[in-house]
Amino acid sequence: MNKKTVRRVQAGFRALCGLGALILLGSVGACDCGSIGIKQCLIQAGAGFAACVIGAMLGGLVGSSREKRVREEVSCIMGRDVSDHTWVEMYARAQKKLRCIITRYGDANGARRTIGYLAQLTVEAIQDQDFTDSLEA
Repeated sequence: MNKKTVRRVQAGFRALCGLGALILLGSVGACDCGSIGIKQCLIQAGAGFAACVIGAMLGGLVGSSREKRVREEVSCIMGRDVSDHTWVEMYARAQKKLRCIITRYGDANGARRTIGYLAQLTVEAIQDQDFTDSLEA
């Protein structure tokens, strides 16, 4: 999934979460007014709460699975695992570089939004940092 698709999917799950919250609040309000019975209120409130929780959980999972796949690709390219500390810094650096590239040159019909492209930028950032560290040692 490219970044635009991930954002759209996350927005869809946030909308599901918001809809669930509206159902929950609307059910409670209708129950307070006496327009629906307590059993119907509990059923609707439960459905609203479930939609809210599911939307929030799935929305969070979409973005994290992309980062996980990029990290796996980086480990495969480099032939070793990357420490968590190094990963956080270099992945952020690669994402920033990718945003700059796309802003300046475009996304090349989606080619620059792929997992492999971001993984390669991350590998380059790690290699640059390793080289800098070796010069300072």
